[in-house]
Amino acid sequence: MNSLRSKRFLFCMGIGLIVILVPASRWISYYTTPFKLYNGMSGTTYAGQYVKTGKWVFDCNNGRLISRTPLPPPLAALRKIKLPIESLMIHSLNSADRAVATQLINTLHPDDYKSLRYRFSAQNDDSVVWQHNYYLIKHHAGRDWVIEINQFSWSKSDSFVAEAIPYDAAQYVDHPKAQSAAVVSCPAPQ
Repeated sequence: MNSLRSKRFLFCMGIGLIVILVPASRWISYYTTPFKLYNGMSGTTYAGQYVKTGKWVFDCNNGRLISRTPLPPPLAALRKIKLPIESLMIHSLNSADRAVATQLINTLHPDDYKSLRYRFSAQNDDSVVWQHNYYLIKHHAGRDWVIEINQFSWSKSDSFVAEAIPYDAAQYVDHPKAQSAAVVSCPAPQ
């Protein structure tokens, strides 16, 4: 009789440990991943679950996720909307460049979106991918400009914001440069 109680007790203890340890191990692996970035007051962004898939690399310096295979731009969604102009990037320009950047964004044609290329993605405070950054280079007013379009994915819809700055090939970080920098930015191999 004691032998039967002992076996039942051990069986119940084993099941109890499994119920406790499986979620605990996921929690531990999530929060102890080397693929994270402390964002100050907004918390920490964790990317280990994305890196483990082999489809993403994480930039530990900038907190960006970069898809190993460039993501296609959301052409259908972009053709349906008028892009708002992002004020932060335009305010960093001098007044002459600000006027040219505004004009350039306002003259974008839906056919221009075919030239968009993927650059990187970003996560929100819950470590969920919610932003994708695409860019295109366009010659306008005597020089090359880079137009960045950010796609923000909300619960029911997407929104877009456009930015324009003068293009400097040596300084601009495109997808290949972002991916190369990300691979070596974290303490663990990706």
